[in-house]
Amino acid sequence: MTITHTIPRHEYTGDGTQTVFDFTFRVFDTSNLKVYLNGTEMTSGFTLNENNIEFITAPESGSQIIIVRTLNIQRQTDFQQSTIIKASDLNFDLDYLTACLQDMQEQLNRVPIQPINHAADQMELPIPESGKAIVWNEEENGLENTEVNITELAGEVAQSATKAETVYQNILNVLTGSADAGVLGLVSNLIELIRSNHPDSFDEMGWVTETAGLTENYGEISETATLTVNYD
Repeated sequence: MTITHTIPRHEYTGDGTQTVFDFTFRVFDTSNLKVYLNGTEMTSGFTLNENNIEFITAPESGSQIIIVRTLNIQRQTDFQQSTIIKASDLNFDLDYLTACLQDMQEQLNRVPIQPINHAADQMELPIPESGKAIVWNEEENGLENTEVNITELAGEVAQSATKAETVYQNILNVLTGSADAGVLGLVSNLIELIRSNHPDSFDEMGWVTETAGLTENYGEISETATLTVNYD
């Protein structure tokens, strides 16, 4: 029996009641079959039948079940000189090697590859660096690590977001009339700072005009900033 074109992998989703899961590819030895439950290889808890596996306990609803074949790439028969080559031995060897190629194809299907219209240059992954991300280089023909530490950057972004939330809440308190004197003084000083640098950005009533263009950086507002409060 020849081996037909197939990918030696089946994936199922458990429903909490199903215990039997079929596979259609050929298995040469029981050790060739691998069963994974939610990404973890199972070594017990099921029985292997001719064309299916049966769990002792049904996998939970939503569980991922993967059945895959993994062969060792090796010769099965050593044909001796001046001996008769049996068709059955030759067919078995050819079937086994074909199955090995199918196993490799299954693995390649899970590997990122460049599109067909991209230059067929062999690429290497950069040496791992803690906290760095892998990006395309400027020439778009290779991969490299970022100069910026992504982990540290994420921490800085989180801190900035926290400060922004504090400023937003303070402004909201001003608008709703629930701010304390210190916050009111901070907002008043900030407005006066902008007004002094951009007098044309405010109308006679003190409202910001539509043509206002405030792009200067006035520094950071920290939680320990000194507030000048005027009680006029």
